[in-house]
This record gives sequence, C-alpha cells and structure tokens, in this order.
Amino acid sequence: MPRKRATTAHGLQPPQLLPALARASEPVALNDNASYSGVTILDADLSGSHAADILLEQTLCRRVRFTQVELNLAQLTDVQLDTCDLAGATLTRAQLRRVALLGCRLLGAALLNARLDDVLVQRSNGEALRCWNATLRAVRFERCSLRAASFVGSDLTGVVFRDCDLSSADFRDATLRGADLRGSTVTGLQVGLRELQGAVVSPAQAVEFARLLGLVITPEDAEL
Repeated sequence: MPRKRATTAHGLQPPQLLPALARASEPVALNDNASYSGVTILDADLSGSHAADILLEQTLCRRVRFTQVELNLAQLTDVQLDTCDLAGATLTRAQLRRVALLGCRLLGAALLNARLDDVLVQRSNGEALRCWNATLRAVRFERCSLRAASFVGSDLTGVVFRDCDLSSADFRDATLRGADLRGSTVTGLQVGLRELQGAVVSPAQAVEFARLLGLVITPEDAEL
C-alpha cells in the first residue's frame, strides 16, 4: 500500500524534500531543458535568464535571484523557494506542484496560463503580481502584500487569502467559488457580483463588497 503523503496544518501537501540535499554544482544556469533534482541552490544570481522546458524537482532555492527571468513551460515539483527574488519574472504555462514560496519578492512577477497545485505563498511581497488565466488548486496566500495584484481570468476555486493586503487587486473574470478572503484587506477590490458568487467573506468584508457594488447601506430608521 503506498505511503500517504504528509499534509500541513492548513491542508496543503508540502514539498517532498530529501532529508539531505547536496549543493548544486557550480555554475548554476537556466538554459533550455535545464534540470536540477535533489539539490540545494544557494545565493545564485540567475537574473535575466531566458529558457524553456526547465525542470526543478526536490530542490531548495535559498536567496536566489530570479529577477526578470522569462521561463516557458517550466516545471517545479517539490520545490521550496526561501527568500528568493522573483521581481519582474515571467513564467508562461508553468506547472507548480507542492511548491512553497517563503519570504520571497514577487513584485511585478507574472504567472500566465499556469497551473498551481498545493502551493503555499507566505510572508511574500506580491504587489502588482499578474496571475492571468491560471488554474489554482489547494493554494494558500498567507500574510502577503498583494496590493494591485491581478488575477484576471484565473480559476481561484478554494484558494485561501489569509491576512493579506488585497487593496486594489483585480479579480475581474476570475472564479472565486469557495475562495476564502477572510482576514484580508479588500479595499478598492476590482470585482463584480458574478465573480464573488460562492466566495467566503467576513461580515465586515460583506459590507465593503456591498459598497464596491454600489449599494447604499443605511439604517432602517435613517432619513434618505
């Protein structure tokens, strides 16, 4: 009988990393068809790399600079990114499975037509992040700044945004059924009634959303 995979306290499957990971041989580079498996990548500067069909599996990246990289069809499986810089990075048709991004810089990064499964993004700066036409399953954003982030056209079914700043984020044409927004700032959110159907919100957020939708909330005994 296969061994059941461990889950975290919030129900996600964490990256399945080996107990001991060897450091990747130098120099580390992202070229077409590059593959790294069962290694640790430390303090590498991969800024500006352009590559297709790269594979990272059972890999720990710590303090790695991925700024302005352009990756097509990247596959990340059982990967932990710890205090990495992905500002301005563009990942097109990427597949992320059991990935944790901890304390990362995602300022202006783009995930286009991507698929994310069992992904945790924690204590990260994702301001102006673009997650367009992506499918997210078992994904959790926790204590992240997502001001002016855009999730246009993405399927966010069941995604959790816990204690995040979603001010002025764009959820137009997104699916939010079962998405949990409780505890997050939603001021100025760009969203419509259709997108909000099935979303999980707190009573205070419900009032904020009513205002966003143009409702005038007034006590019954107030004069109009």
